[in-house]
Amino acid sequence: MSFQDHRLLALVAVALLAGCTAAPAAEPAASSPAVAPSPSPTQLPPADAVKTALGRLAASTYTYTVSGDYWAGQKYRASGAHDPKGRKDSRTFTISGGDDAKTRKVIVIGDDSYENRNGNSFWMHADLTRLKPDSPYRYADPADPGGLARFTAAIHNFRRLSPTLYEGAARLEPTPSGITYLPLGAPVFRFKQAPPYVSYNVTTDARGDIASIRVVFTGDNGGTIVLTTTYSKIGQPVQITKPSPVRELSRLFS
Repeated sequence: MSFQDHRLLALVAVALLAGCTAAPAAEPAASSPAVAPSPSPTQLPPADAVKTALGRLAASTYTYTVSGDYWAGQKYRASGAHDPKGRKDSRTFTISGGDDAKTRKVIVIGDDSYENRNGNSFWMHADLTRLKPDSPYRYADPADPGGLARFTAAIHNFRRLSPTLYEGAARLEPTPSGITYLPLGAPVFRFKQAPPYVSYNVTTDARGDIASIRVVFTGDNGGTIVLTTTYSKIGQPVQITKPSPVRELSRLFS
C-alpha cells in the first residue's frame, strides 16, 4: 500500500471518530404555559369598569383639584390629597363672590379635623365623632372624606361612550342639613331640599385609573351647577401632617 493510501485511510478514521463524538442537536425548548391576561377595562361591563376604578381610587393615595360652580353664580375651587391607609385627608377650598365667599383649609387625621379659616394664625381642632350633622365645623366624614364611597353607591346607570369615557346618573341619598358627596374630593354642598339626581362623566386613563369626574345637577334656584374633579399622582406618596398651633373647638359648637 502506497503512502497516499495510508494517508487517505487516516483521514477517513479521523472523520469517523469526529462523527461519533459530536453532540446531538438540541431539542426545542418547551413553551411556557399560557397565562390568561387580566381583562382590559373595555372588556368589562361599563358598571364593573367604573365601580372597579372608583374603588381602586378610594383605596389609593392621590392628589386632586376641583373647579366649578357654587350657589347663585359663585365659583368653587379646591385642591388636596388623600391617604386612606393613614386615614389622612387634606384640602383647601375657596368660594369666590357673594355673601358665602370664603377660604378654608381642612386636615382630617382619623376622627379629628383641623380647620383654618381665611388665613388665621391657628387651626381649630374638632372631634368629628362629636359634631352634629349640621355643625358648621363639620367639613368631612372621617369614614369617607372625599365622598367617593357614597358616590359609588349612588350611581345607578352606566354607559360607555369610548374606551376611556363613561356617563350615567346618580341619586344622592337624603342628608338634611348635612354634607353630601359634592364636589368629589372636597364635599361642601348642603342641600336645603331633597338632594338631586346628578349626571356624571368619568374619564379614565389607558390603565383604567380615574383621571377626572364631572358632575352636573340643578341648583335650588334652577341654575345648572357643573363641578369637575381631576385626580393625579395616584398611588404616589403624599405628605399630610398635623398642623399647629391648634385651639380646641368650644363644646357650644359641637
